[in-house]
Formats: sequence, C-alpha cells, structure tokens
Amino acid sequence: CKHRLGEECFFFETVEERYYVEHPKGRFRIIKPLSVLEEELDPKHFFRGHRSFIVNLDHLDSYIYWEKGKYILYVKTSSGLREMVMSRNASTLLGML
Repeated sequence: CKHRLGEECFFFETVEERYYVEHPKGRFRIIKPLSVLEEELDPKHFFRGHRSFIVNLDHLDSYIYWEKGKYILYVKTSSGLREMVMSRNASTLLGML
C-alpha cells in the first residue's frame, strides 16, 4: 500500500526560523524548508495558506472571512481545532474546496 507524502500530518509550519510538523503522534522539528515541502506535497491535498504554514486539506474543518481579504482556517488536530490566519491565495483555496 503506497501512502501519500505527509498524508497523516495536520500541517507544517515555521516558527522563529525553525520548521515543524504537527502529526497525530506529536509535534516534531523537521529540517526541510516549507518551500521544498510545498514542491513535494500533493497540491490536491496540501495548501500553502501563508509563508509560515502548509495545511493538509483533509484536516481542514472550516474557514471564515476575517478582514482585508484574509481568512481564518480551522484545522483539526489531535488536541482540537487550530486557528491559522491565511493571508494569501484565498481565491485559490476557495476554488479547491
């Protein structure tokens, strides 16, 4: 059985110039920059909503308009919903859903 790269991951993010993945087994530091992950992950399932995160759309719960073209994404994680502000590509995401 072949699995998609990152399919179990909730999201990938960068915090203070370090890269992390939020996974059902925990939060882990990773070495790959988001720019590399963005190229490797399946664009049908992963969306770069901001320069600081990539969301697994399979775990997207909902989204709402916030202000000035920005949206708030609610991503399902092991510990509940994680709120993430999307500041770019809103029309791209809305077209994917």
